[in-house]
Amino acid sequence: MLAYTKPFISLGKIISTHGYKGEVKIEFLGNFLPKSKKMELLFVDFPPAPVPFFIAKYTQNSNSQFTVLFKNFSNPEQAKELVGKTFLLPQNLVKEVKQEETLDDLLVGFQVIDLKLGILGKVISVEEGVQDLLVVETPNQEEILIPAVEAFILQIDPKKKQISTQIPPGLVDL
Repeated sequence: MLAYTKPFISLGKIISTHGYKGEVKIEFLGNFLPKSKKMELLFVDFPPAPVPFFIAKYTQNSNSQFTVLFKNFSNPEQAKELVGKTFLLPQNLVKEVKQEETLDDLLVGFQVIDLKLGILGKVISVEEGVQDLLVVETPNQEEILIPAVEAFILQIDPKKKQISTQIPPGLVDL
């Protein structure tokens, strides 16, 4: 059994399952990240003590989100038990980082309303890359991807926390 004498630091949450192999999406919250660029394990908060989960593979989706497959996980039912749980690392394996404001910080939680389709859902993350994508969770708990381009986004209202869009027919059905 692994024994750590240092206190644990909460790094984030397991936000959803992903795919059919038992993967989960994790989101780092706050100003702490693992010291090592190669994550080998995370502890999941199962009171009274954190439980170690060894990582088989992971993929970085954005600055703060990763898709993780834990060793010995092979189906989504196993992964579902972890959704909503906090993940941690011992203090000696964590570094504090200064965070800059990202699209994730600015747009997560905004409601997306399309001129023709109506309410599409809420932005749960922004996948940054060559083409930034808004990851929107629909009222049916499905995810849709909307390219963050001026041609589709008509207005962003920070006071109402709303994004008005005009999406081409069929894009949300992909």
